[in-house]
Amino acid sequence: TSSCHMGISKDPIFVPGVWGPYFSAMVPGFWLNEGGQSVTGKLIDHVVQGHAAFPELQAKATARCQSVYAYLNSHLDLIKKAQPVGFLTVDLHVWPDFHGNRSPLADLTLKGMVTGLTLSQDLDDLAILYLATVQAIAACLWSCHRKWSLFLWVLLFWVPVPRETSPLYRRQWQE
Repeated sequence: TSSCHMGISKDPIFVPGVWGPYFSAMVPGFWLNEGGQSVTGKLIDHVVQGHAAFPELQAKATARCQSVYAYLNSHLDLIKKAQPVGFLTVDLHVWPDFHGNRSPLADLTLKGMVTGLTLSQDLDDLAILYLATVQAIAACLWSCHRKWSLFLWVLLFWVPVPRETSPLYRRQWQE
């Protein structure tokens, strides 16, 4: 359950931090490059199943004949206020590299983090942590650590992107 971008071309293209090129790996006669993040589905499972409210979530999802993820998605709609659901995570943020980064940084030593945690252990807290994790994966896939514009749009939430070189990386942002 990885989240990948696959690109094919007639000619081999070498891209720093991206796997490939591999000839005829996906489409016969074409070169394949692959970037993305490994086991993102397992990260979501880890966050959801490791939460104190997971047994309650399982019971409620089973009672409705739903998967835990379908239940969480509907629960997010219930707890949101008048704003879009993406605003539920305004104070909670996840860096999803819990198991290193596959691409484009190719740094297996990176670690994940969650900022904005509280002592809450209820189902609302679990749903919001699940949302923050999904947002983080989406942000990393959409931007691929590349600055495409001044703002990054993730699930109806504007996130400022700096114009300067990021102090977190040794590489400069590329246009």
